[in-house]
Amino acid sequence: MMKQYNVKGYPTFILINKDGETISRWWGYSKKMFFEEFDLGFSDLTTIPDKEARYKDKPDAKTARILASYYNTQGEMKKAASLYEDAAKYDPENDYAVELFQIYYSGLRRKVYSLEEVEAIATKAVKSDKVDADAKTQIYAQMTYMIKAGTEDEKMLVFVDNGYKHLESHRENAPKWAKNALYISHALYIEKDEKKAVNLKKASLPEGWENSASDINGFSWWCFENKVNLAEADQLGRKAVKLAQPGKEKAMILDTVAEIVNLIGFPEDSVGLIELAIKEDPENEFYQKQLERFRKLEKK
Repeated sequence: MMKQYNVKGYPTFILINKDGETISRWWGYSKKMFFEEFDLGFSDLTTIPDKEARYKDKPDAKTARILASYYNTQGEMKKAASLYEDAAKYDPENDYAVELFQIYYSGLRRKVYSLEEVEAIATKAVKSDKVDADAKTQIYAQMTYMIKAGTEDEKMLVFVDNGYKHLESHRENAPKWAKNALYISHALYIEKDEKKAVNLKKASLPEGWENSASDINGFSWWCFENKVNLAEADQLGRKAVKLAQPGKEKAMILDTVAEIVNLIGFPEDSVGLIELAIKEDPENEFYQKQLERFRKLEKK
């Protein structure tokens, strides 16, 4: 079914008729969003080709929105973005800034959009009076994930600072993950208090994380990405290697420790760690590339 319906990510919801033809499709985790999209799909039970033909002759906001969601879940981001922009023209009550931001945000990883384009659409969304406070909190939080360690990009830091101030006024319904992202980023990049940021990061992790290989690995990788708390991250990462299941999980954690050790200044140790990762997951070509990279760094 995944191949038949060209599913690109999970969860993808597809509304079909008795012949298996698509009427509507969307993705996302929110219960509110699910019922909105579900109701929208049931409001027009024609197939996607029928909707496209009708839209070509007589465009309207509802059909544009359905088609935009359809193409977005197919991975056709630019076509989806164009349809959301059309929907905004036909529906002056909605600018679809949140939907456009999510497309651009996802498109950055696939190199469909540049960071500058994502910054611009995010700025438009958080300034829009048609976007609710909770959605703005999540956009601010998502933008914090794009900050690289040591960055002096003032545009990105503005998202952290403004997002933190916005959250102070709208904490009641903000999701926990968004609060954590903004509080941790603010401590790290605005207050420049590494110890506070590390403690906040630890507090955000699930209970018992110190004995979970995957949770430890997530924390250690966060330390690596932000270039903080590296000694403890190394120590915890090695603990996670012992806790991990043999195979792909152990290999992934060995790679994390290798990156941390290299950052500390011991690429020769990274070579040995990656060689162990290759033994755990010999089919993964990424680790072979990592081995070549660390060997080159070892010779410098």
